[in-house]
Amino acid sequence: MCIDSADIHKYKDSEIVIIATGSQGESMASISRMSTGEHKNITITKNDVVILSSTPIPGNEKAVANVISRLAEKNAEVIHQDTHVSGHACQEELKLIYSILKPKYVIPLHGDYRQRYAAKQIAEKIGIEPENAIMLKDGDVLELKQDSYNVLGPVAHGQIMIDMLGAKDIDGKALRDRQKLANGGIVIISLTTDSEGNWFPNPAVTSFGLSRSDISAKLFQDIRDELNRQMKKHPICTASEYKAMRNRFNHVIEVFIHAKTRLETIVFTTINEATKN
Repeated sequence: MCIDSADIHKYKDSEIVIIATGSQGESMASISRMSTGEHKNITITKNDVVILSSTPIPGNEKAVANVISRLAEKNAEVIHQDTHVSGHACQEELKLIYSILKPKYVIPLHGDYRQRYAAKQIAEKIGIEPENAIMLKDGDVLELKQDSYNVLGPVAHGQIMIDMLGAKDIDGKALRDRQKLANGGIVIISLTTDSEGNWFPNPAVTSFGLSRSDISAKLFQDIRDELNRQMKKHPICTASEYKAMRNRFNHVIEVFIHAKTRLETIVFTTINEATKN
């Protein structure tokens, strides 16, 4: 019987088996979040036995070791040695399946190009015509007909970020913005005009994620000086120009900060019109 993870509390520990992602130490995978105590429904206790069912891929050893250490700190029993049986066929197994099925076309799909090309060569060794062992690239579309095939495309492809709310970031803009926020922080500029569109001097500049040292204090003063120079270049801003001017200030100050610090900082500008008392 399968149950929802939100209903786990209704059962005894001895009645539950959880199949979770994360045997390679991926930071956002279920077992990693359990090991850090960040999973919303599952808490690891000293009564739990955790079995990592795969061997770490080269390069992932440290991440996997960190997960194991965190699970051990929670007094769970962790079994991670001699538990992995490869899910990938060896050369002789591939030859056997090709010989049994006698396919007209062979299309290696899993692995990088080198590995897929090796699978193509195996198919050719047991009699598959070289032109019928088809190598595809990401985005290619294979159209199969009774006696022929065509490679079409490519179609749009690539990484898609899906956040915790289930929203898709197709073009990666949200992910790039988050990376910029993490690395360079954000600067918020508040510009004000009077009723005739004239700029008020010395705009407010605030930031999150940038250093508050003496060096950064000098940087913020330099930013204000640059803003004042830009406002002098365009002394009047009507309401119809607000969007264009915000984009201009965003770009100019982002380039300015990068030249000073080498940081990719997000700049967000607002333009407000002063109200009369």
